[in-house]
Amino acid sequence: MTEAIFSIRTVFSQAILRGIKKVELRTNPPKKPIDCIWIYETAPTKAIVGHFVPGKINLPMQWRALRETFGYTGIMGTWEANEEREVTLENVFGDKLWSAIQITEAHCIEPLDPVEVWRHASTGWRSPQSWRYLERWEATRLKMMAREVA
Repeated sequence: MTEAIFSIRTVFSQAILRGIKKVELRTNPPKKPIDCIWIYETAPTKAIVGHFVPGKINLPMQWRALRETFGYTGIMGTWEANEEREVTLENVFGDKLWSAIQITEAHCIEPLDPVEVWRHASTGWRSPQSWRYLERWEATRLKMMAREVA
């Protein structure tokens, strides 16, 4: 079983856990199939707050194609589309190619302090810049410590 941890901003991680955001975008997607993606919510939370089962990883596309395929809410979560945001997003996403990782089952857990999870590791906690694969012992420890929230 292959697992990974993704750094995701609070507004987007909460939209994923509420089932609003349907895809997670990455410019550098995983090369091999992943069974579970753990969500590290960035500042101010700085905690592991849930996980999701990834579906299909779509081929890289530009912003307009992504928006047409998945819809604005499916990509951005809770933000509503308006002309000003659309122009901003066009500038942010530009001509870059983005892979859309479809989100199937999302599970919210009681926030875990990553320092505590990795306390006994010689490497210690290292927050992923964007994402990284987890070693088997890391995934096992996360599963042991995670307590799902209804």
